Amino acid sequence: MQITYNQLIAKSLLLATKIPKGKYQFVFPIPNGGIVPGITVGRYLEVEILSWSEYQKLCKSHLDILIVDDIVDSWKTVDLYNLGQHDVAVVFKKNYAKAPAYWLEETYEWTVFPHESLKKGIDGHLINVLEFIGLPIENVNVEQMLQRIKKCLTT
Repeated sequence: MQITYNQLIAKSLLLATKIPKGKYQFVFPIPNGGIVPGITVGRYLEVEILSWSEYQKLCKSHLDILIVDDIVDSWKTVDLYNLGQHDVAVVFKKNYAKAPAYWLEETYEWTVFPHESLKKGIDGHLINVLEFIGLPIENVNVEQMLQRIKKCLTT
């Protein structure tokens, strides 16, 4: 299953609506996959979004931190970052994984997120940007756009 940036943002917002406002003071997005969902959830909940260094300073003294990631399956990534045994929220939960405090969808499929897209190189990044801003990529001539960009860079 391929997830676009717009889908990830929309699903992250739906996830945020399941989390009670006022319960958390901070959100820590797990790098890299938790960045988009974490920022979306943090803004919706109107709480401070912590960097890794800020989280490390506060994790033992604050229980009101919500850890956010894109998906949970083995819990290895979450356990690596969850230094204070805080609640966890994810957009997707693999069907065999134990349930986090909050999750939006259960999936059985292999999930490819925009930050780990199989589209590599400048073409892939350009396609990701176009998808992010909502342009239908099937109507875009990527080669032509790349030529225009290269021309702008050399003049």
